[in-house]
Amino acid sequence: RYAWKSADVSELWGESTAPFALDAKTGEMRWRYDAEDSIRHNAITIGNGHVYLIDRPMATEDKLKPADKAKLTAVPNINHPPGRIVALDISTGKIAWKGERDAFGTMLALSPQHDALLMGYQSTRFKLPSEIGGKLAVYRASTGKELWQKEAKYVTRPLINDRTIYTQGGAWDLVSGEEKGFVLNRSYGCGQLAGSKHMLLFRSATLGYLDLSRGSGVENYGGIRPGCWINALPVGGLVLVPDASAGCACSYQNRSWMALSGTHEE
Repeated sequence: RYAWKSADVSELWGESTAPFALDAKTGEMRWRYDAEDSIRHNAITIGNGHVYLIDRPMATEDKLKPADKAKLTAVPNINHPPGRIVALDISTGKIAWKGERDAFGTMLALSPQHDALLMGYQSTRFKLPSEIGGKLAVYRASTGKELWQKEAKYVTRPLINDRTIYTQGGAWDLVSGEEKGFVLNRSYGCGQLAGSKHMLLFRSATLGYLDLSRGSGVENYGGIRPGCWINALPVGGLVLVPDASAGCACSYQNRSWMALSGTHEE
């Protein structure tokens, strides 16, 4: 359905039924997985020699047309049955392990370093009705064993930074689930968090950033408008910021692409 205003997303499919792998040299199909139900593309992640996905029925409410959006206020419970997490061998496509039919989430993220698979939601400003938020769970990526699951309120896509999960709403230890003291006070604007080892980047009216090494709180680089998803990118010691204000009527002076560099002192 339309996620924002009258944007035409009729050909931008967010789910599919048969991921497959091709041989990079010959183009021949190596393997194919046929879903029992449906696979949301945000619920696919790759690492540690595996492809992880959530095989889950589609949410009926996600199919509504723009004119029907108001009906959702009268729906107390979203009709989105749970699915199961599936781990496939990346070389053969054979199932390494399957979870129970209790997968509640709509996205996965992987930490190869800690052998941890995070399941959650993308409870964002432009979310579909099924992105209800409210939970997080982490599994042992190699075996599928659940490490922890808990209620968690957040309004951004969860971000893994080493052994910490950061969101606008809180932070948790990736392996134990222990809640950490973390507050993200940012100004208005949509968009998601991006991060490097020492810094989180996001829109906070202008370009906002949080230096994790100094405890200085949210700071701003003014005059530029980051986009409504992720476009302040920490890459190779730089912060790359493509312009995202060309279609915006707000007053932002610097309509340009830029690369910002800095030094970090221990």
